[in-house]
Amino acid sequence: MTPGELRRLYFIIHTFLSYGLDELIPKMRITLPLRIWRRMLFWMPNRHQDQPLGARLRLALQELGPVWIKFGQMLSTRRDLFPPHIADQLALLQDRVAPFEGKLAQQQIEKAMGGAAGRDLV
Repeated sequence: MTPGELRRLYFIIHTFLSYGLDELIPKMRITLPLRIWRRMLFWMPNRHQDQPLGARLRLALQELGPVWIKFGQMLSTRRDLFPPHIADQLALLQDRVAPFEGKLAQQQIEKAMGGAAGRDLV
């Protein structure tokens, strides 16, 4: 893994743990190495204990970015997979996500493509 990939993985793990989403892993499935690993990450407590699980999942997906929001939107269409309180929160990702600034999107595209976005996308 490259240093950039490791940073991204750390950010994803940090986000999931800071929203208390390790709660989604069934207790019986947590092996000893996972329990030890979780204890080693004690500095990443659940910062949103006042929020219900569905809201924490939605907020974490929003913090992780557009790809994760799209993943949440896809999950929201499968109400048969989740309890109603989680499915209702995921449904909010369909049309109640904060807008993404166009200038920032253009900068990201130019950075990824190494050139002017308008010229390359025409």
